[in-house]
Amino acid sequence: MKALKLIAIAVVALGVIIGLLFLSGSGSSTTVTGDKSRLMEKMKGDLLTEWNASQEWDTDLFDNSLDKLKQNRHELGDGYQTLVDLTGELACQRLDSLMMGEFAKSDCNHTQIEVYGNALDHLLAKISHFNSNANVKKMQETMALYLSARSLAHRSLALAPNFKIETNEWRSFASHSSAIKKQCSDIKAHPLWTNISNITEITNGLAQIDSRLQAAKGTFKTKLAHEIIDAYAQLDPHDTERLTQAHSRFLRELGGDNDLNQFVLNY
Repeated sequence: MKALKLIAIAVVALGVIIGLLFLSGSGSSTTVTGDKSRLMEKMKGDLLTEWNASQEWDTDLFDNSLDKLKQNRHELGDGYQTLVDLTGELACQRLDSLMMGEFAKSDCNHTQIEVYGNALDHLLAKISHFNSNANVKKMQETMALYLSARSLAHRSLALAPNFKIETNEWRSFASHSSAIKKQCSDIKAHPLWTNISNITEITNGLAQIDSRLQAAKGTFKTKLAHEIIDAYAQLDPHDTERLTQAHSRFLRELGGDNDLNQFVLNY
């Protein structure tokens, strides 16, 4: 009987010990969870405070934000990626605001746009999965459109005739002109054209495409006429039939040229 009482006491004591261990473990888990939650909230608050303190782009701030998160990666657990994404969102919103704001200016500063473009590249190098972010895509497409439009606005529209007497061929200015006009039309028809349509440097440059092409055509015509003249003047014996063929094509494509007309007449 005494033995049974001892066994009962031992069972009760064991139950108490197990219960205490369970409660202790449960309290520890709750503490860890609470610490993680508090750390998440603190780091989130710090991020928002730091990014709201300035309206400019700051590469050091961006890098430091990510470094702080890495230092606390273990403690944050799966919350680490959440805060990385928050940093990416804050950076994207800041860059989008600054870049689109600069594009909206009539005197848009190309050097400043390059700074923002480099910042965007830096962001994607650090948080690569943000290449699918809607703001990132808009910035990339607007940047590409801007660079294409600016390049065309400043592009020389001259075309070298490159006359070859062996085949009586030369480059087509009509094809050259059509390609330039199509590029200009495609730029203006782009869905994001409104983002850069206020930039004087670009709008003026594109508006002058037609008149600049006309001037380039005149220069092309004169150069081609003299290339034909020089080539056939050195041809011995003379080949009147082939010169006439070249002259006929010249007239069809470009109209008459006094020097070439006189050369053909006297050939």
